[in-house]
Amino acid sequence: MKYQKNITIVLLCLSLLANLAIATANDAKAIEKYVNEKTLAVLKIDIERFDTKAIADKALAVLKRFAPEAHYEEISAQIQDGQKLIAKQISNLKNAGAQSFYVLANTEDLEMMCILYAPGADGPKIIKVMEQLTDILDMGRVQMRQDGDIVLLAVKRIMDNYLSADFKASPRPQLFQAFAAVQGAPIQFAFIPSDDILRVMDSTINMFAVNKVNLSSERPFSQNYKWNAVAITLPPNMSFQSIIKTSSPDAAKTFNVDAKAIVKLAEMQIAQLPDLEKNIASQIIKTLVFKQQGDLLVMTLSAEKIDSLINEIIGPIIKKEFNLAVDKRCMTNLKQVAISMFVWSADHQDKWPTSFEILISEVQLGSEILNCPLTKEKYVYRASDFGKAQADSRMILAYDRIPHEDGSRCVAFADGHVEKVKKGHFAECIARDNEKRKELNLPQKALE
Repeated sequence: MKYQKNITIVLLCLSLLANLAIATANDAKAIEKYVNEKTLAVLKIDIERFDTKAIADKALAVLKRFAPEAHYEEISAQIQDGQKLIAKQISNLKNAGAQSFYVLANTEDLEMMCILYAPGADGPKIIKVMEQLTDILDMGRVQMRQDGDIVLLAVKRIMDNYLSADFKASPRPQLFQAFAAVQGAPIQFAFIPSDDILRVMDSTINMFAVNKVNLSSERPFSQNYKWNAVAITLPPNMSFQSIIKTSSPDAAKTFNVDAKAIVKLAEMQIAQLPDLEKNIASQIIKTLVFKQQGDLLVMTLSAEKIDSLINEIIGPIIKKEFNLAVDKRCMTNLKQVAISMFVWSADHQDKWPTSFEILISEVQLGSEILNCPLTKEKYVYRASDFGKAQADSRMILAYDRIPHEDGSRCVAFADGHVEKVKKGHFAECIARDNEKRKELNLPQKALE
């Protein structure tokens, strides 16, 4: 199932991102030659302090809470298989000498260069492992090249840009100050705003001022914002910390006051969103509480707070995505049923088969196609007593025996199209079908 593959890929991505970096001066120095004035952000990841089993266990716990019960066992097997695959690749990277993994983004089209730090390592062996990972993650054609203690990973155009004679490295002390503020975290992120980004921030602040938000200064971002650092610890002991560096304690105070004013405006705007989006936005807004520490603004999320966010934000999203995936698969099943019926009728004087079992034996339709992927119940077959020549779009071929979680049912109609019919409209579909049956002198059929 597609959503199972997506879950596995997400887990693989989390694992790769959570894989690789000890905050030492040596590995920081190793990337300096690829940092210049265009470097906007750097992600740094730790391989030594990452527990793939803990990640998988957390994912399974979340899925058990929010995924359809009928699919948990199947999906959990996918995640456990993914965890084993990831653990093997991480072990291979460790054995090859890998220590740190960086992702550099610059202001020029947000080009990204990945750098694997592996002092004294077996470069060809690491490249082979990374090739396997990029294949697993379906990252396309990525070039890899060893440069002393590091291995570079990027698409050809970006690799050529970084290795060209025109590329000039330049010191970014603010970048390494940001990393120093979150040193030791398994995942670290440093962001240095460019002049263009600061101009956008100024425009945004001016827009808020037009909306009569009471700001304490006209341009707090461009005047005071120096850098942002983020530290993330993954399961089993999750935490999140964001640190914003300002120009002075007074600037930090100003920034904090203005941020609260902007949050109030955001709260007014999200009140107009649909319920799910409104709830998600509200929960995010509630977490945006900074505490001033000198010239720093710090926001920290504990494991308990992260669990709360999972329950309030990620849980409903997972549930919604599962329901959408199941609906899509259910409709695909019924579409295959309809196509098989049309194929069968072409060889049987435009009649429909008298039962689903005929489709299984004569059209080689898989028996699993005849069951709803959510409820596991067999579809109701409603077309055993009429043929294709009599049918029109009002008549029903087959439908869900049991409604989906939102009360809807997937329905295949006699003209071949399939719909997800809402709870309030399904009875109307049955009534229209019976009206047509009456016109054809066929017995009316009650809802099963």
